[in-house]
Amino acid sequence: MNTEIDIENYEDFEEYDTITEADFVSLNSTSFWLLAHLNPILAATLKATMAGLSAEEIMKLAEQSQIEATYLNYLREAKEEEQQEWNSIARAASPTSILITIFNSTNEVFSLHNASWDYSEHPVSDFDIEPLQHLCFILRHQTPVVKRDRPSKYPTSINQNFSFKSASHAFEFSTSIRLKKQYEFFSFSPPTIPYREHTIRSVGAESLECSSQISRKLAERPYSYAVAITLG
Repeated sequence: MNTEIDIENYEDFEEYDTITEADFVSLNSTSFWLLAHLNPILAATLKATMAGLSAEEIMKLAEQSQIEATYLNYLREAKEEEQQEWNSIARAASPTSILITIFNSTNEVFSLHNASWDYSEHPVSDFDIEPLQHLCFILRHQTPVVKRDRPSKYPTSINQNFSFKSASHAFEFSTSIRLKKQYEFFSFSPPTIPYREHTIRSVGAESLECSSQISRKLAERPYSYAVAITLG
């Protein structure tokens, strides 16, 4: 089965299982090394930014925290970019898409170590996340169906996992989605409920503060969702 990762020139590589397409949304190449000197206020702002705050809320946070406007403008632009990508996903009737955003608020470069898709035909360095940069990519899948007693030719769940590592740290992340019917008495058309899960854990030589949360989701088909991952 074929899939795509899109980085400027849209190169193709072989995929596995039920994934039909995976592509980079953006690889932010602008360094903001001075942000490292903004201490804990910065870290809190970055996490809030990737967790679902609007551009307006970010600017309001700037007034409260006294973070320089230049850096908050960068965060606002990153948020707006993620919003644009999500808007394109939300308008699509298919496939099921998972938007992954990883923000590296540490002072180390993180590189892709392992993934549940075949990335052998693409340079691993294209997945590198420099300090205080973010990486977005979309995994596209055939929409799953509700699991029943009889076998189905369609996937009944979507499962993805990957790991990144730096000189001192590493983390593993996994996410999945499956569908269930919410049966009730005298219900002839029970609603379909998507169950989404995600886990992240530090696995490196030194402990890494890392978190993940679902920042956006569709309640109806194709049940796409977005996950924000913050490192540091």
